[in-house]
Amino acid sequence: MSLLKALENTQVINSSGMLIATTNGKRTAKEWAILATNKILDVADNAPQPIRDQALQFQGRILSVIENYIQMAIDEQKAFMLNDIKNIHRGVSG
Repeated sequence: MSLLKALENTQVINSSGMLIATTNGKRTAKEWAILATNKILDVADNAPQPIRDQALQFQGRILSVIENYIQMAIDEQKAFMLNDIKNIHRGVSG
């Protein structure tokens, strides 16, 4: 549950790692990445410290990769939507 610390000030994730609310009606790439990472790898509080440390490092890398790809997907979708809007104004379809 260590990834919950990243969002503890926003109060959007409960103690089970479930997204329960957003502040502005949309979720950030980081919020989605935390949810996905928690589904992929849960680090037990009672794991032996060396294993726990290694798992937390790995969990952080997973989070970083997922957040990056989610953000790239968001950016790409925005670019496609902007292009579609420009084409509509130019009278170009498809």
